[in-house]
Amino acid sequence: MARFSIAALGFAALWLAVALGAQAAASTLLDGDDSVLALECGRRLPVTAPAPATPLVPVEVLLVIDDEWLAHFGSDAEREARLVATRAAGHYRNLGIHVLPTRVVTWESPDSAATLSELLDHADAADLLEGEDVALIFTAQHDDSREDGDASVGGQSAIVRHHTDHGARDEFVLAHEIGHVFGAHHGCDVPGLAGLMADRGIEQPVRLCPCTRRAIENNVERFHDT
Repeated sequence: MARFSIAALGFAALWLAVALGAQAAASTLLDGDDSVLALECGRRLPVTAPAPATPLVPVEVLLVIDDEWLAHFGSDAEREARLVATRAAGHYRNLGIHVLPTRVVTWESPDSAATLSELLDHADAADLLEGEDVALIFTAQHDDSREDGDASVGGQSAIVRHHTDHGARDEFVLAHEIGHVFGAHHGCDVPGLAGLMADRGIEQPVRLCPCTRRAIENNVERFHDT
């Protein structure tokens, strides 16, 4: 019986030593060992200690649902717009950008608008903002184009069109257009890895390329003054 206890005690000591060693190795990785490399956006970069928390930038957003969106979703129109906006905004949360929907308004979009760009111009001319920083416009209006969204770089509005055949795409399209509003252009400084801001299609939609991050961080300061 004594032999069994001594053996068990020895095994427990060995297990504890291994566990402590693994914990120390994990701490080294988390604390940032320059000898450890991580792959980000096609580059091998040294893993460094976590950067200081980015100051929170609140961006107040008006949600605009047009009559076509309302006709398509019915009583769920407002809830669906909030859901898409919340999911799209989540792509920028780790940059310290807190998108705050303030209210939802309905808008009768003109049938004369042949493209989303024209529809966005009409919405801007309607001057729907009342103190908010950005207007996000939701439409289900159909035309012959294959546009899913539109926005101007550094502008105050973005639009997304819902397509019934791929509604789940609305989140990524709106996130892409919000990126333009926040100051990002198409493309990336690493070919083929533009991620959310790819100019044709959306490659790896959860990725924000370093150049996209820099552009947004350099331009989002304008919301501090609003």
